[in-house]
Amino acid sequence: MKETILLKLSKADKDYLQQLAKASRLPLSTYIRHKVLSEH
Repeated sequence: MKETILLKLSKADKDYLQQLAKASRLPLSTYIRHKVLSEH
């Protein structure tokens, strides 16, 4: 993947996404990349 995706998140949003990523046993960046790219 050559493109860079930059998201501005609040601390609460980041904490929530980190909990979801941990439940999926993925790093946060991998979890977000998978979720954003799988929506298309």
